[in-house]
Amino acid sequence: MVLLACQDIKKSFGSKPVLNGVTFSLDEGEQLVMLGANGCGKSTLLKIIIGAESADHGEISLRRGAKIAWVPQEHDLPVLQTAAEILAEAGGQAGLDHEALMQMVRRFGGVDALLESGIRV
Repeated sequence: MVLLACQDIKKSFGSKPVLNGVTFSLDEGEQLVMLGANGCGKSTLLKIIIGAESADHGEISLRRGAKIAWVPQEHDLPVLQTAAEILAEAGGQAGLDHEALMQMVRRFGGVDALLESGIRV
């Protein structure tokens, strides 16, 4: 079942095209990794998907009831909050309880990085 679909997404900044016809779908249980050079449009695509920025062209479809939680690359997060607290807050905004959030963190391999940093999860 499709959770997210992007169809022919285009975005330019001035005369510089950043996204030119991005099309993909993400089904339940699938994972997506975006790799690319700085400035190629990865963050711009994520901002379009969450509605923080608009596309010049194209369509985004999110399955009813699906939620997206996102911590931006450049943030204004409180300095005194731990990574675990930030994740818990983002998970809460997405409607996840602590255990569901930790399952998601483990699923994407993030818990190892958190544990190595000395943060208790």
